[in-house]
Amino acid sequence: MNQDPFYEQVAGGHLVEKLEKNIRHAGLVDFADVPGRHEPGTGEIQYENIFRKFAQFKYDRVITMEFIPTADPVRKLRDVREMVLRAVCCGGATCTGDAHS
Repeated sequence: MNQDPFYEQVAGGHLVEKLEKNIRHAGLVDFADVPGRHEPGTGEIQYENIFRKFAQFKYDRVITMEFIPTADPVRKLRDVREMVLRAVCCGGATCTGDAHS
């Protein structure tokens, strides 16, 4: 089953509840924000909460970044990586250096 927070948000939200209900069935997760299908952190989805939930459930399957970058794609992927690290292993603090590489 594909889990896509972008479409779930467009279809009415309640992302965390849907994730809790369906995470065991998810074999693939696509990430993009609403509106515009841009990188996480550019829209209305609270991706820090979503990333924490994936970590809580120890999700270890396929994750894709299926977004239209608002600027340099490599920079945007790095920004999303930092967002994930802040959410799941830094307690919301800013992660510095390559401590999580």
